Amino acid sequence: MQFAWRMLQSVVLPQQENTAICPILPQTLLATLYDAADAGAKAELRSSLLASSQELGKLVRNQIAATQQSGVNKLDQAMAIFLGVDTKISKAIHENALQDGVEVLSVNFLNRNAAAATANNWVAQKSRGAIREIVAPNALDASTRMMMASVIYFKGKWKHQFTKTEPGLFETAPTFDKTRTSTSIQVPMMYMFNKLRYGEQEFPDGNGLRWVELPYEGYAGLSMILMLPKQRHQLQRSAEQLSAADISEIITSLKQMRSSNKMHLYVPKFSLFSSLSLVPALKSMGLKSIFDRSSALSGLTHEPLVVRDVSQRTFVAIDEQGTTATSAASLAFVALSAAPPPPTINFTVNEPFLLMIVDKTNEYPLFVGKIVKPESN
Repeated sequence: MQFAWRMLQSVVLPQQENTAICPILPQTLLATLYDAADAGAKAELRSSLLASSQELGKLVRNQIAATQQSGVNKLDQAMAIFLGVDTKISKAIHENALQDGVEVLSVNFLNRNAAAATANNWVAQKSRGAIREIVAPNALDASTRMMMASVIYFKGKWKHQFTKTEPGLFETAPTFDKTRTSTSIQVPMMYMFNKLRYGEQEFPDGNGLRWVELPYEGYAGLSMILMLPKQRHQLQRSAEQLSAADISEIITSLKQMRSSNKMHLYVPKFSLFSSLSLVPALKSMGLKSIFDRSSALSGLTHEPLVVRDVSQRTFVAIDEQGTTATSAASLAFVALSAAPPPPTINFTVNEPFLLMIVDKTNEYPLFVGKIVKPESN
């Protein structure tokens, strides 16, 4: 959880555009380098990643297996290390990478167009065509020896169906006076009225976050959490105060809540494609040696190497598709008869918001993202 929170704070929140990442993928990729690292780099990897490659590999496999069991949700993930044709990694590292689900592929970086095409074709195949490029040819040169990459594609079906979609306004930024150009855009706004789990998070400065859970069909542990600031257009100020413990508490509460609120829910329909280099964020977390010091990965190959890039491409599509909740499922969320019925809530997502797709069973966010301007690609 701590690594996912760090990625939210250092990668997602600083972005001024729609952004989403899957924290566990770079975490797993980097963990495969642990056995090849010298003492100094090992210490940095331990303090930055906070988990072993074995622990992370098991978590990824559990998340994917549980999601695929539903038969209605799609989760495609791929991890790879691309090696130059004359670069050989140690047998132990190679075996560990394969065990953790990381593919090791050979490319000729001297022919950067062909090398990029190899990597990009691999990505397109693994993501079912949703992600078509992981690297541009001009990002490669004769000095390139290795590239690490992770991609993920997710599309889920809602447990509760949105009943209509109509044009609505989404305010991308506050309008302080009537002379300013409008900051509102028209978006397709989905609507449902249903019983949903809802909560609020308060912060010492008076700001806070309101959140609602949207469960997916099939695997009961998989849900999306949408977060809005309690004070309008204060998402950044509120989200920066959100701690790893807060996120853990929210996920835990979803498993324990026995009641839900009747809710009028409005959510914009959108899709996003996010392309990021994670190196600056990883360095800010203290992971520097593998990028800057050639002896840091002395156990990886016979040639001194530094990692040039750790990149991620993410595609997320949110629309009205889903299945109608059964009566039994709805009854499972009814409040205890001894308690007063919770109030009906209006939750209208018409300003920048956070989203998390969480695995409640393993208590880990599969995706974290920020939407500042809903768009359909």
